[in-house]
Amino acid sequence: MNLTSVSVYDLPACYALARASLAGRRWTPRGRLIARICLCVVFALIATLDLILPPLFGEDAGFARFLAVALYILTGLILLGTVYVYALAGRVIYRSLRKMGQVTNTFVCGAESVYVVSQSDAMEGSVTIPYARLHHAVETKDYILLYQNAGSAFVLDKRTLTGGAPEELRNAIRQHMTGRYTLSLY
Repeated sequence: MNLTSVSVYDLPACYALARASLAGRRWTPRGRLIARICLCVVFALIATLDLILPPLFGEDAGFARFLAVALYILTGLILLGTVYVYALAGRVIYRSLRKMGQVTNTFVCGAESVYVVSQSDAMEGSVTIPYARLHHAVETKDYILLYQNAGSAFVLDKRTLTGGAPEELRNAIRQHMTGRYTLSLY
């Protein structure tokens, strides 16, 4: 197997990186979004019921109002965090990696390792990384994110993959990264 891909840190790649990084390995980005929305709906329902029911039964409404306001604030914070992750975090990462936007990464993927050549006007470097030494990997619809550690990843663009199919690369990586490969097609 000898697959080649050329990638850059453009805005869509940064959004994929942000969503995958903030979702974690146990949750897919879509699963985390659905869980957050469900949690917000539950909190809003509890808060609304807490406001409606006590006055109907003649109970003291002071604590009920406090609890309702606290749940509404918690719901708002969860929603703001969700909006940040899905709408703003990619742009923040893209701006912080502005210098990286000029870097072109060429990936040559074999059966046991990936050879990465990074080139820009200011620098050039290469590294061979065995799949087994990667921290974890996340596959999205358009990218495969190869994490060297918990916070740093190479972004491999599947749309530029030549020499084979993405499934071949997925199988090779999964074979060496048991339990550390997440398929997150959102």
